[in-house]
Amino acid sequence: MSIDHPDPMPELSLVPLVPGEHRQRYHLRHDELGPTGCFPPSVLLGVLQEAAIDGSAARGFPFDYYRRERAFWVLRSITCRLERPLRHGDAIEVATWVSRVGKTSPTREYRVTSPVRDANLARVRTHWVYVDATTGLPKAIPDDLRAGFAPTDEEQEPLTAVVERPLDPARALWTEVRIVQPSDVDRFGHLKCGRYLAWIEDLLVHATAAAGAPIGSIGLGSYELQLLLPAQQGDRVRLVAQLDAVCKLELTTPDGRVLARAVAWPVAFDPSRSALLPLDPALLARMKERPLRDLDGVPGTPARP
Repeated sequence: MSIDHPDPMPELSLVPLVPGEHRQRYHLRHDELGPTGCFPPSVLLGVLQEAAIDGSAARGFPFDYYRRERAFWVLRSITCRLERPLRHGDAIEVATWVSRVGKTSPTREYRVTSPVRDANLARVRTHWVYVDATTGLPKAIPDDLRAGFAPTDEEQEPLTAVVERPLDPARALWTEVRIVQPSDVDRFGHLKCGRYLAWIEDLLVHATAAAGAPIGSIGLGSYELQLLLPAQQGDRVRLVAQLDAVCKLELTTPDGRVLARAVAWPVAFDPSRSALLPLDPALLARMKERPLRDLDGVPGTPARP
């Protein structure tokens, strides 16, 4: 859990304020560090979800508003362009605003910066759906909420390179299985968004370590995650990945339903933890040549003939 940073920090002046923008500072805790020694994107996603809640409250729409309306938000997709690793001691500032509002779905923008380093860390875009708490179906966004978000209607720059999502059936795949645990679900009984991302982070560590990369040298950089169907406690979820400089992934159920799709850019971390680097070509070749399949629920089980 991220908390408001109690210490004074320098004012940030990297970018101008935009209409409807909300800024909040957060402190990342030491126990949220990942194996690279930096904060993984799954931790940042939790901060961004909190920033969306804070941003809504700042515009006059706190949790009580949604309880009265018998509605809640469901996150449907996230695109993150990670520009620098998030290090311990970075008390980050998140600027968030709404760029567009459709009938049931707004688009929220984020810019993550480090006041200490005077640097941009990440640029993120999320798409949400307004959902009726009684039926579980999308519902029209009320006029007061739509106006209160003050959408900018700005042109949306692509945050990552355009990549076709379908997996190539001719390519060998790495697969892993997860069972949704009670600690993985939210108050509605659905798998938390951050768990999808944490599973992808784990898969990349397993796959790159099997190809010879030291644990902690490779992590998830930029990514696109599309959430299609909810998973619930006890569900068996299979992660299927096509490994490359750009990894394509699907998360599916035993009966073949696709819960989520993702595109992930694995990156190397330099010793100073201050930059994100492309993977070594030799490591990439080994990743593609030696895929493993997990047929028994144990990550890294060799494929059977």
